Amino acid sequence: MDHCDSAPSVNTRPRAHHLEVAAARAAAGKRPSPRYFTSTGLGTLLGLRGLAGPPAVRLLSARFLVSAATKGSVLPRRQDLEVTAPEAYCSYDVVRQCLDEAVVVADRQPKDARFPGLVVVSYCWHGHRQPDPDGALIRQLAPILTWYAAERVKRFHRTVARCEMDAERWEARGNKLKADDLRKTSQAFVAKDPDFAVFIDYWSLFQGLEPGAPPDREGPRRTAVEQEAFEMALAQMDLFYAHSGTTVVRLSQQPPEWGPRGGGRTYSDRGWCTFELYASMLVKNWSGTLDVRDWQHLCPPEVRLAPDKPTASSNKALAAKAGTYDPAAHRDGGGERGDWRGPCGTLDALLGRGSRVAPIHPDAFDRLIASKEFSVPGDHNRVGQLYRQVAVAVLASAGEWLSFEDKLWDPSQFAEVARTVVLCNNLEGFLGLGNTGMDDAGAEAFCAALTPTTLPKLELLSISNNPLGAGAARAFAGALHAGMLPRLKKLYFKYRTLTMPKEAIAELEQACFERNVEPL
Repeated sequence: MDHCDSAPSVNTRPRAHHLEVAAARAAAGKRPSPRYFTSTGLGTLLGLRGLAGPPAVRLLSARFLVSAATKGSVLPRRQDLEVTAPEAYCSYDVVRQCLDEAVVVADRQPKDARFPGLVVVSYCWHGHRQPDPDGALIRQLAPILTWYAAERVKRFHRTVARCEMDAERWEARGNKLKADDLRKTSQAFVAKDPDFAVFIDYWSLFQGLEPGAPPDREGPRRTAVEQEAFEMALAQMDLFYAHSGTTVVRLSQQPPEWGPRGGGRTYSDRGWCTFELYASMLVKNWSGTLDVRDWQHLCPPEVRLAPDKPTASSNKALAAKAGTYDPAAHRDGGGERGDWRGPCGTLDALLGRGSRVAPIHPDAFDRLIASKEFSVPGDHNRVGQLYRQVAVAVLASAGEWLSFEDKLWDPSQFAEVARTVVLCNNLEGFLGLGNTGMDDAGAEAFCAALTPTTLPKLELLSISNNPLGAGAARAFAGALHAGMLPRLKKLYFKYRTLTMPKEAIAELEQACFERNVEPL
């Protein structure tokens, strides 16, 4: 998204009062409203709360985008697209379904809820007026949407099969009520539309100059109603990127038709893209943000769209609803089981080391954003302040559970992780750092950066399934001896920690016992 990289003449100043309130409450030690974990804020923007006027944000149909890419279409701005192709946007029922899925993912982020129905696209604009003047961006996005939809169909199929199997078991035991409930759940998944919602700023928000723009500035103008809706949406853009239940797809490699520096700058050069990247790293689950820069190497181009192939799902009802989405049209290692794991799986490749960065403290973000480029003068400070407000609000919202597991960070990032989790001053339950790539160097850096005010209420910490050795054991033992993590009750470090010598395990266990912490 490049909404503030577009044109200086467009009124793009966000009204961030809601973020300032959240930051003030967090600074006062009060938990802000968990807007990044519930549907309240998103539902208001999407027009599901009964507010007067048009929705501030419309969500595109993934099925329509794939079809448009197949036809080579160039899509106009939202106001025109709503008139010429109303089917481009999701119906109320699909939006409601997708938002409900996002909330399920945000609720303790269960791994069986992968591939939720609300996808947010982070990308570069090619020009100030039209981000995709030749349709190349939509063509680049279409195969990713095809794959994503195919995996949703597989997830539906697995749920249906599991419910039917469990229903038979309960019926055999004489519990017909339980069996009927499971069959109702199965039927609900069969009835689901595998289509899903996609947020792309140019087509999701009202576009154009503000109504009061001088006559000498060329371009279509928003009406007063459209301008009000635009400002309302822009003030809350952080919700789409930072919400725990959305999936952010980052098109960090621009379409080859645009050249290596399409629009004059790469993705990593741009300030707003940098904000979207780091906002999406704050509290999302292991598959909540995908960098598809290597997509071209994951499957041959002739099978990416596969518009005429039937789905490979064995469930005929879901197969009919899948339409042109083809689960077999990409390389995967999971077959009917799905493409979410395995050394050859597409999702596994997209989530490889280097595709994710650890969340960073606002002070570190200020230093980083100073080197980025903006079209609008003064946006360096504006974006830095916006990230600070978002980071404080998001991390302070975590109360009982926060997991960064399966992120595979670089070991050099763990010192910054320790400095960042200081913002989690309301986290009382569980912090998951398992399978994050933490080694001895990462553990030493993490423990060295801890202070007595870091995670003062935390009771459960997991560092399992990491290549931890003797250095990590000494680092955490030293942190416990120094009184860090004052309310810690349980430390999980033994599961799949084969690299830690027995003597080191004994040393860390002893430090735990002295602090009345249970080693697990």
